[in-house]
Amino acid sequence: MDPNGRGVVELWMKLADEVPAGDWTIVAKIMGKEEEKTFTVDDYVLPRFETEVIIPSFGLSYDPLLKITVKATYTFGQPVTDGAVKIAIMRTYGGPGAPILYKKGMLSKDGTLTIEVSTKEIRAAINGDRSLSWQSIKVTADVTERQTGRVQSSTASLQYFDTPLVLRYVNEVAPKNFKPGLPYTIYTEVRKQDGTRFTEEEYKEMTIYFNVTYDVPLTKEEIEENLNASSSGNSGGSVSSSGSLIADIDPIGRSDYMYQKNKLAMVRLDEAQRAQSVPANGWVTLTFDVPMDALMVNIQAWSGKPYKEIKLFKTLSRAVSPSESFLQLHVGTEKPMVGKEFTVTAKATDAMPMLTYQVFAKGALLHTKEVPTGNRSSVDFSFMVTRDMTPTISLVAFYIRDQNYEVVVDALSLSVDGLFQKPITIEFSKQEAEPGDDVEVIVKAPTDSLVYLLSADKSAVLLKGGNDLTQDDVTRDMAEYSFGGGFSPWEFMFICGWPSRFRGYDAFTVLQNAGVVFLSDAWVYAQLASTNQRYPTMPEDAMGGINEAAGPDINDDFKDVAAADVVRKFFPEVWLWEISYITDDSGGQVSIPTTVPDTLTTWITTGFSLHPDFGLSITEKPTELVVSRPMFITLDLPMSIIRGENYCFTATIFSYYNATIPIRVTLDKSSKFSNIHVGIDQRKIKLTTESAYYSYFLGDVEPNEMRSVKYCFVPTELGEIPVKVSALTNVQGLSDAVERIIICKVKAHH
Repeated sequence: MDPNGRGVVELWMKLADEVPAGDWTIVAKIMGKEEEKTFTVDDYVLPRFETEVIIPSFGLSYDPLLKITVKATYTFGQPVTDGAVKIAIMRTYGGPGAPILYKKGMLSKDGTLTIEVSTKEIRAAINGDRSLSWQSIKVTADVTERQTGRVQSSTASLQYFDTPLVLRYVNEVAPKNFKPGLPYTIYTEVRKQDGTRFTEEEYKEMTIYFNVTYDVPLTKEEIEENLNASSSGNSGGSVSSSGSLIADIDPIGRSDYMYQKNKLAMVRLDEAQRAQSVPANGWVTLTFDVPMDALMVNIQAWSGKPYKEIKLFKTLSRAVSPSESFLQLHVGTEKPMVGKEFTVTAKATDAMPMLTYQVFAKGALLHTKEVPTGNRSSVDFSFMVTRDMTPTISLVAFYIRDQNYEVVVDALSLSVDGLFQKPITIEFSKQEAEPGDDVEVIVKAPTDSLVYLLSADKSAVLLKGGNDLTQDDVTRDMAEYSFGGGFSPWEFMFICGWPSRFRGYDAFTVLQNAGVVFLSDAWVYAQLASTNQRYPTMPEDAMGGINEAAGPDINDDFKDVAAADVVRKFFPEVWLWEISYITDDSGGQVSIPTTVPDTLTTWITTGFSLHPDFGLSITEKPTELVVSRPMFITLDLPMSIIRGENYCFTATIFSYYNATIPIRVTLDKSSKFSNIHVGIDQRKIKLTTESAYYSYFLGDVEPNEMRSVKYCFVPTELGEIPVKVSALTNVQGLSDAVERIIICKVKAHH
C-alpha cells in the first residue's frame, strides 16, 4: 500500500458515467485515526472569471461615504471589460424581506467599477434612518459578462463602529488566576477594529493607562467599625495606614453575602507603568507584583486621546494552595526552535528543594529532568528542542515541599518553530506562457526527498476548493494531538508566538488542563467545589445583451487569412499530478520538463515533500503560471445538450495584439449537428438548417478589444460532439482554433 515507504498512499477510483449528483465523502482510517474529504459530483461549467468586492474592512458611523469597488478578472489574468454590475447593500442579519439598497453600473476598461454611497443613504434605506453604529452590512455584486450572459457573484461584509480603536486583553496567554507573591503580566492588544495595526506614527500618538486594585480581608476592628458606621447611617471610604486608598465593601454585613468582607487597595504602579506609550507591534505589557494578602485583583485599562476613550476591565481570582506556596515559569521572547537550546526560568514563593520539569508533545512525554536548585527560590534550566516537539509542547514544572509533601506546579504551552524543517519551493522556468509551450517545473528540496506536485486550473479552484494540503492544515492536525479539536490556545500562539499558561486555580486543575495524569504519593491539592467559595471566580469578560455579429462572411477582400497552427483540444482541470525524487547528486533540485495545456488560465501549483530525516514539508504558498495568447477565442458551452433541440452558444474573441487586425470566426461543419441559419424571406424570419461551415467577419478589431458572435445548431447524434471554432486573421501565427466536446443526451421522460 505504501510503495515508496514514505507514508503516502495514492489510490484512485473512476466514477461511472451516471452517478447521483451531490456531495460524496472519502473516508480514510489508519491506526485508530479517521480523516475525511468531501467532493461534489454535478454537471458544471467552469467559471471564466472571478469577481471581487472591495470595501473597507470596517466602517465608522461618522464617515460620510462608503467606497465600493467591484473588480472582475478572467482566469488568464486580463480584466473583464464588458460587464454589467448590480450591487445590493443590506444588513448582514436582516433575514427575508429586509430592505435592500441597489446600485448599478458598468465595468471600465480596467475591469473595475467604483462607486461612493453616502452613509446617510445607507442608513435611510436599510436601517430605518438609525445610526449604523455596531450594525453589520454586506455588499453583494453580480457581474454579468455581456458577451455570454454568464454571472459571477461576490460578497463582502463590514461592521460599523464609533471609533477605529479597539483594546483587548490577550486572555489566551494570561491566566485567569494570579499567584500571590509572584509577578503577574497582562498583555493588552491595541489594534484597529479589523485586527490590523496602526502605523508606527499613529501608535506614537497613543497612550494606554492602567489602574490595578486588589481586595484584602478586613480586620476584625475594621468590620466592627464599618458595622457601627452603617448603624449610624454613615458609610464611605478611608485611607489605609500605608497610604493606599480603601473603599468599604458590603458595610451592611448581610448574611446572604457569600464572600468574606474585604476592602479595596491599589497596587502601586510607577509612572512608566501607569501611562504607557504603544510600541510599533501594538502590544502593551504590564507586569506587577501581587501582594501575598490579595484575594482578588482588578485590572483596568483605558485609552486617551486622540481616539474616543475605551475602557477594559479584568478580574483575577486567587490561585489556591494550602501552604500558600506557588511556582511560576518565565520564558523570553524567542520561540523554541528545533535544534536549539531553550531556556526557562522558574520562580517560587519559597525555597525549592529540587525542581522537576517535563516536556510533552502530541500526548507523549518526550523529556524529563531534575534540576538542583541549591535551595533557592529561582532557578534557570534548559533543554534541547527536537523535531518531535513540533508544533507545540506542554512544559510542566513542579517541586515537592518537604514540610507537607505538597506538589507546587506550573505549566506552559509553547509553539515550536521547525515543524517544516526544510522548505520545498516550486517555480516555473517562465512566469507566462502560451498553450503548447515547453516549460520546466523546478523543484528545490533536500536530497533524498520524495516530492508530490499538483497543478490545478484556477477556474476549478474558483468553482470549489479546499481539498489541497496546506501548512495550516497540518499544523492544526498535529496540534490536535495535544489539545483536541475546536478553538484552543494553540491557535493564538501561532499568531503571536507567546506562551499560553494552562489555567487552573490549584495544582490539580493546572495538571488536568495540561493533560497530565500525575501519579504520586505526594499531595496534589484540589480545592473542593462549593457554592460558598471563599474566593469566587469572576466571569471573563444582467443587464445588456449579446453584441451582434457583423453577419455571415461575404467580404472577399479578406484574402490573406492564416490558419491556426494548432487546434487547442487539451483542457484538463488538473495538469500536473507528479511524483519526483530528489537524488543525492542533484544538488537539492530537480527540473521536470512538461508541456503547457491548451487552457487559457492561471495554473495554481502546490507541492509537498517527504524526507526520512526531516519529515514533511509543504510549499508555503502556491506558484502561479499564467497562460494566454495575443489573440484567442473562447466558447461558452454547457456540459450537455438534448438531441433534436435547438441550441445557441457564444464564441468570444479577445485581442491583446499590439495592432488593429481583421478577424473572421468560423464554425466547422459536422455530421453530428446541423447549423441553424436565420434569414429573411419576404419580410418574414426564416430558419433553415444544414451541415455546413458558418463564418462571420468581425471587421477590424482594436487592441484590448473583445468581440462575440452567436452560433445556433441542432444536435443530431448522441454521445460526444466535437465543436470546432476558429478565429482567423492575416498575421502569421496569431490565428487561434478551439475544439471542445459537448455531450448530447436523450431527453428524459418522467
